[in-house]
Amino acid sequence: MGKFDIEAIGRDYRGPLSTREIARKHECSEGYVRKLAKKHKWAKGDLAEKIRARVREKLAAEKAVSAVTEAEIIEGAANHGADAVRLQRQDIQKLREIEQKLIAELSDPENPPTKVHISSYLGSVTQTVLGIDVVGRSMAASYLSNVQHKRIQLERQALGLNDKPADAYADLPRDEVERRLAELEKRR
Repeated sequence: MGKFDIEAIGRDYRGPLSTREIARKHECSEGYVRKLAKKHKWAKGDLAEKIRARVREKLAAEKAVSAVTEAEIIEGAANHGADAVRLQRQDIQKLREIEQKLIAELSDPENPPTKVHISSYLGSVTQTVLGIDVVGRSMAASYLSNVQHKRIQLERQALGLNDKPADAYADLPRDEVERRLAELEKRR
């Protein structure tokens, strides 16, 4: 039993730690901690209140040092929001460029857009070049636009940049709203 730091156990015993926490910290049994306390006549937690007071002092000093003014908080949040809007504007510009490229591809009769279809049957691989129809290309542009729109909405909402608070149920299908309202009614 000589492998334990009895002085460290004694210091912890006089502090706010429980006997179980001390035993866990020093990798010994709770009984051993109690045996040492009895043998050395340690008073349980006699320094605990002084330690707690010092912790409060340190936290109060830390709070005073790290106190940020309201103007600094507003400025930081405004900078973050402005950065997000700038990125969104760049994303929208990229989306416009992609849409313009898609339109150019769709309207070029000499070089229509294609996709490659690869299939395998009984060990032989076949590669076929297929044309992409206008509907397929316009659906891709529409999906991309919808994803971009939704992402920007969510980001603006998360940053609190919306002009008015968003209705939590605005984007849900009517049957989903009705189901949730029914659940709420059941809970009453």
